[in-house]
Amino acid sequence: MANETIEIEAKKITTFFALVVIFLIFAHIVGYVLCLYFGKLCSVFHLDIEQNIPTLFSSVALLFSSFLLFVMCFLRKGNKLSYLYWLVLGIIFLFLAVDETISVHEKLIMPLRTALNTSGIFYFAWVIPYGIALIIFLIPTIKNLFTLPKRIRLLFVAAGITYVSGALGMELLGGRHFELYGPKNHLYFLITSIEEILEMSGIVIFIHALLTYIKTDMKNLTFKIV
Repeated sequence: MANETIEIEAKKITTFFALVVIFLIFAHIVGYVLCLYFGKLCSVFHLDIEQNIPTLFSSVALLFSSFLLFVMCFLRKGNKLSYLYWLVLGIIFLFLAVDETISVHEKLIMPLRTALNTSGIFYFAWVIPYGIALIIFLIPTIKNLFTLPKRIRLLFVAAGITYVSGALGMELLGGRHFELYGPKNHLYFLITSIEEILEMSGIVIFIHALLTYIKTDMKNLTFKIV
């Protein structure tokens, strides 16, 4: 095995991602205020519009999370520890990064809504298959959590609750509101803003948790976090 090391400064990476989130939130709010006064929506930084700068950030953050999960998988395998869970989780986050980029879940809405005749909180019908997948994956996740150090476990739980409450929880509320009142109102803006902020924040917490775990509990020969 090679003696070279890859050094990653965990604190700086987490700080960078957190600062980008803060900037995107600020730009999002400023864009909305300008829209109110000038009547033209600034889509470049709008959190609820696809294929713009916030989407790019979320895709990169999810891809980086996937990379860290594959690194952890590699380290655990090298130390003869169980690694299948981390491999599957890495693949899931890779899919989420692709989904964020090309909006796979958005393309499922109309076919599922038509097939299942959904409305209300299930108006955005993609939440049904994704929610079922989440429930299925919770079983091995809960089991795996108890094998982790307490600090890492709490960070993972915080990241999961934050991300899921945005991606699914606020999406359920947003779907009902969208069906009743449409998207052009202040409350829908607030709902979608909270949704996207929770998603981005959850990813940042998860990245911090992964970096902390690798740094403190997964020290190995070829990968070093400083």
